[in-house]
Amino acid sequence: MSAHDLSSVEHAQVASGAISPPNAADQPAGGGSTGARPASSKVAGRNKDAIYSNVKTIFELLKDAGEMAKDIPYIKAIAGVIAQILKMREEVVALDAKWGDVMTNIEAIHKLLEDVQRDVDGADVDLSQDLKARLKGFESMLMDVATALECCIARSGVVNRVRKTIHRHDLQNMVDKCAEDINNALKYFNTALISANLVTAKQNNMLLNKNTSILEGNSMILNQNTSTLNAVHEIISSESITSKPISLKPCIPAKPHIFLGRDDVVQGIVNTILEKSPARIAIMGPGGIGKTSIALAVLHHPSVKAFFDGVCYFVPCEAIGSADALMMKIAEILGITADKDRVLDENKVMAYLGSQKAALCLDNFETPWEISTSGVEMMLSKLASLSEITILVTMRGTSYPLGISWTKPPLGPIAPVDEEAALQIFEAISNIRDEYSKKLILAVDCIPLAVVLLASLAIDDNNASMVWRDWEAEHTSMVKRDTNEDHRLSSLDVSIKLSLESSRLKGNAEAQRLLTFLSMMPAGVSLHTIEKLETHLKLKKPLDSLCKVIARCGLMCSDEYGQLKLLSPIRLYIEKNQRLAAADIQSLKDYILSLIDIIHPTIMFEQAGNIKFVLQYCLENLGDKNDTLIFKTIATM
Repeated sequence: MSAHDLSSVEHAQVASGAISPPNAADQPAGGGSTGARPASSKVAGRNKDAIYSNVKTIFELLKDAGEMAKDIPYIKAIAGVIAQILKMREEVVALDAKWGDVMTNIEAIHKLLEDVQRDVDGADVDLSQDLKARLKGFESMLMDVATALECCIARSGVVNRVRKTIHRHDLQNMVDKCAEDINNALKYFNTALISANLVTAKQNNMLLNKNTSILEGNSMILNQNTSTLNAVHEIISSESITSKPISLKPCIPAKPHIFLGRDDVVQGIVNTILEKSPARIAIMGPGGIGKTSIALAVLHHPSVKAFFDGVCYFVPCEAIGSADALMMKIAEILGITADKDRVLDENKVMAYLGSQKAALCLDNFETPWEISTSGVEMMLSKLASLSEITILVTMRGTSYPLGISWTKPPLGPIAPVDEEAALQIFEAISNIRDEYSKKLILAVDCIPLAVVLLASLAIDDNNASMVWRDWEAEHTSMVKRDTNEDHRLSSLDVSIKLSLESSRLKGNAEAQRLLTFLSMMPAGVSLHTIEKLETHLKLKKPLDSLCKVIARCGLMCSDEYGQLKLLSPIRLYIEKNQRLAAADIQSLKDYILSLIDIIHPTIMFEQAGNIKFVLQYCLENLGDKNDTLIFKTIATM
């Protein structure tokens, strides 16, 4: 039974005389006549009448408040009920300390209601449906508080009769419940009653003008009324986003200071942007090849900056896992925030983007695209529908997202820089150019990230010999910055691992198996030997289709001889970290020996690197030390 129900029962008992007469302890000393009541009993009677009068007044006020149609008069009526309850505080006897906390919170709510009345004085304000529902619930809370107060104020015989109905433990629980409810109500009203959502958009303008004049004319009022300041801040923030563009121009990351060997690629993209606006361009290729650097060089190009009047947005996507997260990141870059309920209006973001000619770069776009392909493609399609927006994406691999018409001709996968550019990058960083720096850049296939990291390791050396020595011993694991940061831009292994963890690859066991085979074949796969390789390796899927999967992940390329091969750092990483099973090594050995039997000059030239590598491996790992054929073959390589 609730506090309100218990109170109703006792009211009925008192009214009908159902509560038993006072016990002996309440009778006059000596068993005298009860006809004449002592003075203390008269005082207790008056207290009891005052108590019931207070509660009756509160219930009547709540009934009147509930029937009011207008919102602000309703709030005023509720404030009147609270004032009546606060008057009862002085009469509390039981659980006085607990009531102190409750009344403090009730006073805070009372002040909030008074602030609202004062701030919207004279306005025809409509409360939100949620706030109306909360206030209705607050009515019930106030009834429970009044009933509990009645039990704690009761005097003399009344308090004994109350305790027959409500034990001390029950009374404690009743007051605790009131305390919890009032505390929760204060938390809600503290936000809701000072927010801009109290009023309609039309009334916002009136409140804004009124509160702005208060801010300008009277700083004392501002200091005394923090809630009014918060309301004005909410309104001003909301109005500034919806009524005019953000004045602060966006900032994008700087172009890399050492950027060599990419002039033709950058100029080609710039020409496409200027001539085929709005362009939709994908910059794709292996990890560490310099896709982001190329995108930033394009955005900072003088012609592009002039074309877009400097309005270029750069959105890093490597930590994004869904279409919603992508939209929120774009909004963050634009400076658009969610409302007080933490809801971001997608239409507001799209409207802002579509209101101006701009370039939008989505960097590392493969991350959200692989996690939520259909949702992210749908979001990309929405962005592409904006006729003033040029879209530039950078992605690992060679697969184009669907749902967008990419500008033709498409940009091919980004290749490593040439040897001279790689040597210039190494020298610009380390101030070293020697035979070892050349060996190093060739060992990593002139991949820009690997060249930069290797050069950084040689900065304090007179030559690159020590770095070359470490490379020969450790290969890719030593190509990293001397920091604790474990990031794709500071560690070659981390960058390679990200590519190998692509969902496009992880869902294809046969493609992963072929990758491990290819790590044992530094010369790659020749078109002349695909059928023979397929037979010996006992692959469950066509080899050419598996090669396509690997290439689409940015792990395979074609060299000047048409050989399909893994980039050197990727091959070395897989060789070290993903060893072949003994049966697969034997299958690979049989394939290599079958090539020797052919004795075709072209095939022997193409496969010389593979033959030597695999036979040397078998010699060291399969107990083939006494195999004369292997020794002779290796000797002729």
